[in-house]
Amino acid sequence: MVPAQDPEAMAEAILHLASNEAKRQQFIKELGYRILEAAEAGNIDEIGEMFHQHWQYKKRISAKMTTPEFDRIYDAAIEYGALGGKISGAGGGGFLTFYVPGSQKAFRVKMREFNLREMRYHFDYEGTKVLSDS
Repeated sequence: MVPAQDPEAMAEAILHLASNEAKRQQFIKELGYRILEAAEAGNIDEIGEMFHQHWQYKKRISAKMTTPEFDRIYDAAIEYGALGGKISGAGGGGFLTFYVPGSQKAFRVKMREFNLREMRYHFDYEGTKVLSDS
């Protein structure tokens, strides 16, 4: 297990030590397990922080992990209250998931400036399922 630390300091330390792809993948896998543990324990703030840690790490792996537009959105999300975020289903489309504790009013207004559509979600332990095909 990777001990909890400052997310950026931890990502920097891991990058320094992880000189090959297998070690980088192991770090991402371990972080995934930590996110699952936090979800099962109801530690949602911790999930947001680990999303941020994961994103900071992945951006350093390759310049192709992000775009200037996504960086602007992500940076604004953090500035307006998100603890962290996750991109899913990339490759020409997909979802951005952010965790914003407390009041989300300013966050929502800011995200609308990027023409992002809000989709509400909740945790489900049954796995992926199609809710609508429209």
